[in-house]
Amino acid sequence: MAKSLNKIQLIGYIGKDPELKQTPKGKNYAEFPLVTTDGTGDYAHANWHQIVLWGKNADAAVKYLVKGARVYVEGVLDYYEYTKGNAKHRGVKITGFQVIYLSGGTKPEGGEETEAPW
Repeated sequence: MAKSLNKIQLIGYIGKDPELKQTPKGKNYAEFPLVTTDGTGDYAHANWHQIVLWGKNADAAVKYLVKGARVYVEGVLDYYEYTKGNAKHRGVKITGFQVIYLSGGTKPEGGEETEAPW
């Protein structure tokens, strides 16, 4: 069988503070929207992506990242199906495996900017 590839790399801005959630089996994960932009001037447009992080990445994101922080996210596309009303829909989320903090984020009590430990 031939190899395949499912990999995505994004650099963008966090649209909402990462939110820590738990699966029914008690596994922690964090979700947040990430916006990327394409084009310039009249041709500029925003693309919104839903990011999901698991384990230590989820914990670090909730602790260190806030709305407006610029980050690099590397991960895979995960498709899912859901029903709304009587119609079936297909959605996509990005499961992030690597997050690199680029700018913005939280400030500790001393007022110094800090970077997430990725």
